[in-house]
Amino acid sequence: MRLIRLAATAFIAVLAAAAAPAIVFAALTRSSAGGAFAFLIALPHALVLGLPLFLLLRAKKCVNAVSSIAAGFAAGALPITVMSALFAPSRGDWASIVLGALLFGVSGAVGGIAFFGLWKFFGEPLERAETAERA
Repeated sequence: MRLIRLAATAFIAVLAAAAAPAIVFAALTRSSAGGAFAFLIALPHALVLGLPLFLLLRAKKCVNAVSSIAAGFAAGALPITVMSALFAPSRGDWASIVLGALLFGVSGAVGGIAFFGLWKFFGEPLERAETAERA
């Protein structure tokens, strides 16, 4: 039963990781449609990149605020950097590639903060209870 709760907590944290940058984007642009679009972009990043990074960090017992922010930054910045580098019209336009990586990376870091906050509040107590129950 606790495993289901842990999985549900991780899933909700992934949704929060996608929703947090979308809310920030919607507030900055004053557009709810922009926020919805940002959520649709952020959700696959959180599921495909962020969740596996979290599971890797969890297996190494290295889930903390800094690692969550760094993993979120990487999950946000990596796809846009690769896509920009591969498909940029001019290979000399590295400034726009770096700017895009920074913007998406910061959005991912915001998602990492949201994920970590939810995991710290809900997931860690469940993990501690499960560990104590096994002992």
